[in-house]
Amino acid sequence: MMRATSRGQSVASDPRQAVTEFHAAVARPDASLVMFFCSPEYEFDVVADEMRRQFQEVDVVGCTTAGEIGPSGYLEHSLSGVSFSKQDFSVAPAGLDDLINRRSVDSQTPQFLGVETGLRQLKDSPTATEG
Repeated sequence: MMRATSRGQSVASDPRQAVTEFHAAVARPDASLVMFFCSPEYEFDVVADEMRRQFQEVDVVGCTTAGEIGPSGYLEHSLSGVSFSKQDFSVAPAGLDDLINRRSVDSQTPQFLGVETGLRQLKDSPTATEG
């Protein structure tokens, strides 16, 4: 039986090679989502283009990080992430526009799959507003 998730990490300096190594570790025929985290040392547009090319039939989300945690532990200047199986995970990727200028959760926050409730609970939590 296949595991619910597959994890991978690459320290290749070339972004295309890093994505290729990552793909080899996490690609699966039943993937519903691939999530990746990469060093800002990589040209993000190159990483994104290569992710699109290698994971054509799968939703892919990713971002840059100050350090990446993966199967090799905490590393810098790497690409890491995970793929999720369709049998164990249902996904509905959506974008949140203009996060840099957003200071709080508001009526424009996506209201799907219970996210609104969870965000409202977080916003209303006493610890969420403290220092």
